[in-house]
Amino acid sequence: ETVRDSVLAVAGTLDRTLGGPDLPSTDGMSVPRRSLYFHHSPEDQMTFLKLFDGADPAECYHRHVSIVPHQALALFNSELSVVQSRKLARRLSREASETDTFIQAAFEQVMSRPPVGKELTICRAFLSTREAAYQSAGKPAAATSRDEHSPSSNPRLHARENLVHVLLNHHDFVTIK
Repeated sequence: ETVRDSVLAVAGTLDRTLGGPDLPSTDGMSVPRRSLYFHHSPEDQMTFLKLFDGADPAECYHRHVSIVPHQALALFNSELSVVQSRKLARRLSREASETDTFIQAAFEQVMSRPPVGKELTICRAFLSTREAAYQSAGKPAAATSRDEHSPSSNPRLHARENLVHVLLNHHDFVTIK
Protein backbone atom coordinates (compact mmCIF):
# COMPACT_ATOMS: atom_id res chain seq x y z
CA GLU A 1 0.00 0.00 0.00
CA THR A 2 2.84 2.37 0.81
CA VAL A 3 4.41 2.14 -2.65
CA ARG A 4 1.11 2.52 -4.54
CA ASP A 5 -0.20 5.33 -2.35
CA SER A 6 3.18 7.10 -2.35
CA VAL A 7 3.29 7.16 -6.16
CA LEU A 8 -0.19 8.72 -6.22
CA ALA A 9 0.65 11.18 -3.43
CA VAL A 10 3.89 12.37 -5.03
CA ALA A 11 2.09 12.94 -8.34
CA GLY A 12 -0.58 14.91 -6.48
CA THR A 13 -3.44 12.62 -7.48
CA LEU A 14 -4.08 10.59 -4.30
CA ASP A 15 -7.73 10.90 -3.25
CA ARG A 16 -7.55 11.48 0.51
CA THR A 17 -11.33 11.47 1.03
CA LEU A 18 -12.21 9.65 4.24
CA GLY A 19 -14.77 6.86 4.34
CA GLY A 20 -16.97 5.31 1.73
CA PRO A 21 -17.71 1.83 0.45
CA ASP A 22 -15.02 -0.64 -0.48
CA LEU A 23 -13.94 -0.57 -4.11
CA PRO A 24 -13.34 -3.53 -6.40
CA SER A 25 -9.72 -4.67 -6.38
CA THR A 26 -9.76 -4.63 -10.20
CA ASP A 27 -9.89 -0.80 -10.07
CA GLY A 28 -6.71 -0.57 -8.00
CA MET A 29 -4.51 0.72 -10.79
CA SER A 30 -6.97 3.29 -12.12
CA VAL A 31 -8.82 4.68 -9.10
CA PRO A 32 -6.71 7.08 -6.99
CA ARG A 33 -8.28 6.23 -3.62
CA ARG A 34 -6.04 5.07 -0.78
CA SER A 35 -5.33 1.34 -0.87
CA LEU A 36 -7.24 0.62 2.31
CA TYR A 37 -10.54 1.33 0.50
CA PHE A 38 -10.14 -1.57 -1.92
CA HIS A 39 -11.83 -4.91 -1.28
CA HIS A 40 -9.30 -7.31 0.16
CA SER A 41 -10.14 -10.95 0.85
CA PRO A 42 -8.36 -14.28 0.40
CA GLU A 43 -10.14 -14.77 -2.94
CA ASP A 44 -9.92 -11.18 -4.18
CA GLN A 45 -6.72 -9.19 -3.76
CA MET A 46 -5.15 -6.46 -5.86
CA THR A 47 -2.24 -8.11 -7.70
CA PHE A 48 -0.01 -5.06 -7.35
CA LEU A 49 -0.43 -5.08 -3.55
CA LYS A 50 0.24 -8.83 -3.37
CA LEU A 51 3.54 -8.30 -5.19
CA PHE A 52 4.56 -5.73 -2.59
CA ASP A 53 3.67 -7.87 0.42
CA GLY A 54 0.18 -6.58 1.12
CA ALA A 55 -1.48 -7.80 4.29
CA ASP A 56 -2.63 -11.41 3.97
CA PRO A 57 -6.33 -11.65 4.89
CA ALA A 58 -6.01 -15.45 5.26
CA GLU A 59 -3.49 -14.95 8.09
CA CYS A 60 -5.16 -12.21 10.15
CA TYR A 61 -3.59 -9.55 7.91
CA HIS A 62 -0.05 -10.63 8.76
CA ARG A 63 2.55 -9.19 6.37
CA HIS A 64 5.27 -11.31 4.83
CA VAL A 65 8.35 -9.29 3.98
CA SER A 66 10.24 -9.96 0.78
CA ILE A 67 12.53 -8.06 -1.53
CA VAL A 68 12.58 -9.73 -4.90
CA PRO A 69 13.41 -8.58 -8.45
CA HIS A 70 9.86 -8.93 -9.75
CA GLN A 71 8.77 -6.11 -7.41
CA ALA A 72 11.05 -3.66 -9.20
CA LEU A 73 9.84 -4.89 -12.59
CA ALA A 74 6.20 -4.65 -11.53
CA LEU A 75 6.63 -1.05 -10.43
CA PHE A 76 8.63 -0.02 -13.49
CA ASN A 77 6.18 -1.62 -15.93
CA SER A 78 2.98 -0.70 -14.11
CA GLU A 79 0.51 1.63 -15.74
CA LEU A 80 0.26 3.39 -12.39
CA SER A 81 3.89 4.53 -12.28
CA VAL A 82 4.00 5.43 -15.98
CA VAL A 83 0.81 7.52 -15.94
CA GLN A 84 1.61 9.23 -12.64
CA SER A 85 5.14 10.09 -13.81
CA ARG A 86 3.66 11.74 -16.90
CA LYS A 87 1.22 13.77 -14.81
CA LEU A 88 3.93 14.88 -12.41
CA ALA A 89 6.43 15.75 -15.17
CA ARG A 90 3.82 17.88 -16.93
CA ARG A 91 2.94 19.73 -13.74
CA LEU A 92 6.58 20.32 -12.81
CA SER A 93 7.40 21.45 -16.36
CA ARG A 94 4.74 24.15 -16.14
CA GLU A 95 6.34 25.37 -12.90
CA ALA A 96 10.01 24.94 -13.89
CA SER A 97 11.01 25.50 -17.50
CA GLU A 98 14.81 25.43 -17.04
CA THR A 99 16.43 21.99 -17.02
CA ASP A 100 18.28 22.36 -13.70
CA THR A 101 15.20 23.85 -12.04
CA PHE A 102 13.09 20.94 -13.31
CA ILE A 103 15.59 18.36 -12.06
CA GLN A 104 15.75 20.08 -8.67
CA ALA A 105 11.93 20.19 -8.44
CA ALA A 106 11.60 16.54 -9.51
CA PHE A 107 14.10 15.39 -6.89
CA GLU A 108 12.47 17.43 -4.16
CA GLN A 109 8.99 16.18 -5.07
CA VAL A 110 9.86 12.50 -5.50
CA MET A 111 12.90 11.99 -3.28
CA SER A 112 12.22 14.73 -0.70
CA ARG A 113 15.78 15.96 -1.17
CA PRO A 114 17.84 17.88 -3.71
CA PRO A 115 20.08 16.00 -6.14
CA VAL A 116 23.46 15.24 -4.59
CA GLY A 117 26.89 14.51 -6.00
CA LYS A 118 26.80 13.59 -9.66
CA GLU A 119 23.02 13.16 -9.80
CA LEU A 120 22.42 16.58 -11.38
CA THR A 121 25.05 15.89 -14.07
CA ILE A 122 23.66 12.41 -14.76
CA CYS A 123 20.10 13.75 -15.00
CA ARG A 124 21.15 16.56 -17.38
CA ALA A 125 22.87 14.00 -19.62
CA PHE A 126 19.84 11.68 -19.45
CA LEU A 127 17.43 14.46 -20.44
CA SER A 128 19.70 15.63 -23.25
CA THR A 129 20.13 12.11 -24.65
CA ARG A 130 16.42 11.23 -24.46
CA GLU A 131 15.33 14.55 -25.97
CA ALA A 132 17.79 14.13 -28.86
CA ALA A 133 16.57 10.58 -29.47
CA TYR A 134 12.93 11.69 -29.56
CA GLN A 135 13.77 14.62 -31.87
CA SER A 136 15.67 12.41 -34.30
CA ALA A 137 12.80 9.91 -34.31
CA GLY A 138 10.39 12.72 -35.08
CA LYS A 139 7.94 11.44 -32.49
CA PRO A 140 7.91 9.78 -29.06
CA ALA A 141 8.61 6.08 -28.86
CA ALA A 142 4.97 5.31 -28.03
CA ALA A 143 1.56 6.71 -28.97
CA THR A 144 1.29 10.45 -29.55
CA SER A 145 -2.28 11.18 -28.47
CA ARG A 146 -2.81 14.14 -26.20
CA ASP A 147 -4.50 12.35 -23.30
CA GLU A 148 -2.74 12.17 -19.95
CA HIS A 149 -2.08 8.44 -20.28
CA SER A 150 0.03 8.78 -23.45
CA PRO A 151 3.56 10.16 -23.67
CA SER A 152 3.94 13.76 -24.74
CA SER A 153 4.57 14.46 -28.41
CA ASN A 154 7.00 17.19 -27.28
CA PRO A 155 10.49 15.58 -27.16
CA ARG A 156 11.63 17.74 -24.20
CA LEU A 157 8.56 16.94 -22.12
CA HIS A 158 8.67 13.27 -23.09
CA ALA A 159 12.27 13.09 -21.85
CA ARG A 160 11.18 14.73 -18.58
CA GLU A 161 8.38 12.16 -18.22
CA ASN A 162 11.05 9.47 -18.52
CA LEU A 163 13.21 11.10 -15.84
CA VAL A 164 10.33 11.30 -13.36
CA HIS A 165 9.49 7.66 -14.12
CA VAL A 166 13.09 6.72 -13.31
CA LEU A 167 12.93 8.66 -10.03
CA LEU A 168 9.67 6.91 -9.05
CA ASN A 169 11.58 3.65 -9.42
CA HIS A 170 14.69 4.85 -7.57
CA HIS A 171 15.75 2.79 -4.56
CA ASP A 172 15.49 5.84 -2.26
CA PHE A 173 11.83 6.35 -3.24
CA VAL A 174 10.59 2.78 -2.79
CA THR A 175 12.59 1.94 0.35
CA ILE A 176 11.19 2.83 3.73
CA LYS A 177 14.05 3.89 5.99
